Amino acid sequence: MDIKSLRQHKFFKVFSTTIIPVAVLAVVVIGINQTYTIIRRSQAAGVEIPEYGDHVRVSVAGKSIYQNINKEKYGDVDQFEAATGELLVRLKAGVPSYEIAVIANRYGMDILTKYRRDYPSYRLRFSNLKTPDQESSRINPGSNRLPTQTNPLTVQQIPNLQNPAKTIEQIWQELDANPIIYSVVPNSVFYLEGEEWDGGFWPNDKLMNSPAKPGNKEELQLIGAHKAWQILLDKGYPAGGREEIWTAVIDQGVDLDHPDLRDNIAKDDNGVIVGASFDLCEEGKYNEPCDGWIYLGGESGGDGIDNDGDNLVDEATFHGTVVAGIIAETGENISHSAGVAFNTKIVPINVSDKQGDEYGNIYHDAMIMGIDYAATLWNVKVINLSLGGYITGPDLESVVHYAYGNGKIIVAGAGNHNSSIKMYPAGIDEVGGINRVIAVAATDINGNRASYSNFGDWVDISAIGDNITSTAYDDAYLKFAIGGTSFATPQVSGVVALLLSAYPSLIAQTSIIKTIIQRANTIYYPDANKTLGCGVVNAGFTLVSRAPLIKSPDCITRFILGQPIELSWSMFIVGPPPDSYRIWWGLENGAFYVPNNEAGVDVGSTTSYTLASRDMEAYWDGTWTWRVAAVYNKDQPNEEVRWTQPQTIKKHTGAWIDPPIGINPPTPGVVGPGYKFDWEDIENINNYIGELTCPNGYALIAKNDTISEYTLTGLDFTMLQQVAGSGICELSVVGTALGDNLSWDNEDDRALMRIPVQGAAIRFYVAD
Repeated sequence: MDIKSLRQHKFFKVFSTTIIPVAVLAVVVIGINQTYTIIRRSQAAGVEIPEYGDHVRVSVAGKSIYQNINKEKYGDVDQFEAATGELLVRLKAGVPSYEIAVIANRYGMDILTKYRRDYPSYRLRFSNLKTPDQESSRINPGSNRLPTQTNPLTVQQIPNLQNPAKTIEQIWQELDANPIIYSVVPNSVFYLEGEEWDGGFWPNDKLMNSPAKPGNKEELQLIGAHKAWQILLDKGYPAGGREEIWTAVIDQGVDLDHPDLRDNIAKDDNGVIVGASFDLCEEGKYNEPCDGWIYLGGESGGDGIDNDGDNLVDEATFHGTVVAGIIAETGENISHSAGVAFNTKIVPINVSDKQGDEYGNIYHDAMIMGIDYAATLWNVKVINLSLGGYITGPDLESVVHYAYGNGKIIVAGAGNHNSSIKMYPAGIDEVGGINRVIAVAATDINGNRASYSNFGDWVDISAIGDNITSTAYDDAYLKFAIGGTSFATPQVSGVVALLLSAYPSLIAQTSIIKTIIQRANTIYYPDANKTLGCGVVNAGFTLVSRAPLIKSPDCITRFILGQPIELSWSMFIVGPPPDSYRIWWGLENGAFYVPNNEAGVDVGSTTSYTLASRDMEAYWDGTWTWRVAAVYNKDQPNEEVRWTQPQTIKKHTGAWIDPPIGINPPTPGVVGPGYKFDWEDIENINNYIGELTCPNGYALIAKNDTISEYTLTGLDFTMLQQVAGSGICELSVVGTALGDNLSWDNEDDRALMRIPVQGAAIRFYVAD
């Protein structure tokens, strides 16, 4: 009921029982209105009502957390941050402006500003919260100050009803029901949805910004998550990924009511949590029917009760809760931190044999059941397995193939036993050249193998396993100085979720897996023995680049004498093909310099290039790096050149030779008649060529066999004495595939003998 109808209601009986002339009635109504106005203006006496533009910006007195009085009306949050003691009030059209002064006086507030030009919208604050700039910022003080009113009709004045004891929420509730008010809300904080930082986007979560970015989430910066988030924003998607991308966490359960996880737990169309528990439940043990656990998941591992009196609730969900938080801890909610894919959803699947407060084991059959179940859920795109064992079998391999056949990307931990023995399901072999599981090892914060992490050529990729911060059971948060591949694995799962969010049409699993693996931060292996996969997962590069996908060789390969290296690639899986490709290679030995846009050789639209064995033999030993780039808008002002991550080729054809030991090392040793030079075996050789450099002579010597040793004959020794004089000689030995019966006397042979590049040399004296 509005003011007019309220006044009419009070006098209805008088007018309904007494016939009054219209003129008299009009006088009575005018008098009533004047009296009401006088009363209201008297209640507003002394309160300044600013006009639009009367004030410059007045600072806030601080920030406070307030409770939401109506989630349906004002936003689906329980609490929020707002300026301390402030309300924003807009009157309805036609309501006189003195009403805002009445409200201010009643609740002991100042009117700081009129913040809309054409609407009666005012910013109010408790009078006891004045800031230094509140008075000094006034441009035209007193411009609309209401004078104290006298009451010519001697109507009893209503006293000033200041009530500073009322909270903002109480005042908000009262004004929300006031019929003269169009809207009223606390002066809530609006966040910039994070901000640009370090070439990307960084969420507003408190502990990620304190005391400075990246706060407690250094690992997210190191894997380039902020750059991936920016790409998603640029594409018009939420920074943390699309909520229709679900990751199944097959584990010991998840604390579903954790404040930083509950909003990212997947639910079906009826609002029921999607998930399952395969515990052999004892009826009544968890104060609810076993069917609720088996089919719905309950707490997916906990019942929210301290059943064993140890002041810990649902500690059995510890592992799964940490894993879930690394993937999808809710971000952009000013709460704690954020997961890698903080807007995507988690499907908790509990495969533990225990619930509640007991730590449970995970058995072969339950894991198969969990994978089998996850494979049937349409929105599940990723399956995270931060677990494994050393026994596989046809049924486990079958269910992995079944899930892969249903379009799922499976990410599994390599294990924490500092072993090269395969852990399953991470180590399940390729079938028909198709990799169906991404096997994840762990590194420390600097990219070195974590001391506990399993390793081997069966590992596909690595992620940071130490110094990880995530959600924990009983609504807690923890930082783990020493973690495990369990905590590395969900980082990779989160990056997969971001990739699928950025490219909704991306469904080819082989391309998805290659993109994740190939766009890692390349690890330099001096010996070319890949043990931690191609590198450490890189969310930013995974999403940012439209570089080609490498088909062969593997990201880390070795040159073998006599065998050409066939480089091949394909266009990026989404979008139009490039105008051309560009190849670049160089000896970098792990430095991994990014080539400029003009570097390399343009190979047109071809998607392959051959490095001939003879050409490779002519290169120096070391780790060669090659990249291929996709060139878009070629020769145009907006030309883009997108390079792949570095791919490495280890060339080692120069043999290590055992040097003669001097009397006072490192003084060179002395060789004499009968001395035997020993060197390492070089794979796939036809011949060894020695390069001898002495003060008085130089020679290339073909050994013309594949035996990795040579004993000085008397004739050889005599020749050495002549060329050495009293100085130091150097000898290097190189394996070659260029000839098996070479002679220095033959001109063509001499040309071949010069091709192999000098290996590691030893230095020696020749005996008198």
